[in-house]
Amino acid sequence: MLGILSDLGAQVQVPVARIEEGSTKPTVGLIGGEMRPTIIVHSGEKPPENAYVMVAYGPSSYWVDRNDFDSKYAFTVVQNLMTLAEADTSSKAPVVTIPAN
Repeated sequence: MLGILSDLGAQVQVPVARIEEGSTKPTVGLIGGEMRPTIIVHSGEKPPENAYVMVAYGPSSYWVDRNDFDSKYAFTVVQNLMTLAEADTSSKAPVVTIPAN
């Protein structure tokens, strides 16, 4: 999961001001035959009213457009993978009781 999240994070559009102040590195460009990032995350001072998902971080906001089906689908898949990674399977093991006299 850490590798997936790192790859997605490297593709986020970051404001030039955050790069210049040293808060982050520039967005990684597409490699090989990629036509677009897995999830297109926009940034700016204020997100549009109809953003699918948005987070404010410092002086910037980051969002995924509501009309970008591919990004919404990928975002949902990542959320499901994170939920599965957090699942605790230890409590689902059967309990065996051995009577002892």
